[in-house]
Amino acid sequence: MLDSIRIGDLLDSKYRILQRLGWGAFGDVYLAEDELLGRQVALKVLRDRDPDRQAGLVGEMRSLDQLHHPAVVTFYHHFVNEQLLFLVMEFCAGGSLRSRMRQGTAPLQTIMQWGKELADTLDFVHQHGIVHHDIKPDNILFTSEEVLKIGDFGVANSNAGTVPYLAPEMLLGEVDTTDVRVDVYALGITLLELLRNRNPFDGMPPNETQRAKMRHEFIPTELERWVQDLISKATHPTPE
Repeated sequence: MLDSIRIGDLLDSKYRILQRLGWGAFGDVYLAEDELLGRQVALKVLRDRDPDRQAGLVGEMRSLDQLHHPAVVTFYHHFVNEQLLFLVMEFCAGGSLRSRMRQGTAPLQTIMQWGKELADTLDFVHQHGIVHHDIKPDNILFTSEEVLKIGDFGVANSNAGTVPYLAPEMLLGEVDTTDVRVDVYALGITLLELLRNRNPFDGMPPNETQRAKMRHEFIPTELERWVQDLISKATHPTPE
């Protein structure tokens, strides 16, 4: 937890911090009560205090908000507190794909339906010039009505992300920030993780992860052939 944020704090004169929902290299996510509107929201606070990068991210979030896509977590607004940027977003009470994985492996049909919905949503987002750059089970959420949504666009259109889900060319620094194929790669790894209930690169240091990605030998042969082909195409070490 960031030292400056504590449970019970009132931020921006209306957001009462209730609990921490998650954390990562780029920031933390908190559940908060909007005491003016009487609703719960998710607050994403970023560790990066650079004003230019913060302004760029806010611009990306505003562009995303204008899309009004039902499978993208709604961005309400933002504020700055002690040089930290807070993004105020829709709270998805149904939890994440990560939390679903802790309950066991879902049926193949369910996983592939999730994959189709995510691919359709990413295609829509990509057509509007936004690359997520951090697709993983933690950032795929469910509403209380079981609507699947993509959240946490905190590193959109930047060469950042979470190592196990990064395309090999990203680890080599050989990719343009507008290359949508990095999201396809991350989605492929996410689907494989859902199918096996573990990430194929768990416990590997970055250099070993990179070698494993380039060898492309991590797709289990016991999966149905069409599933192997789908995952193989999404996670191929050659972007083309």
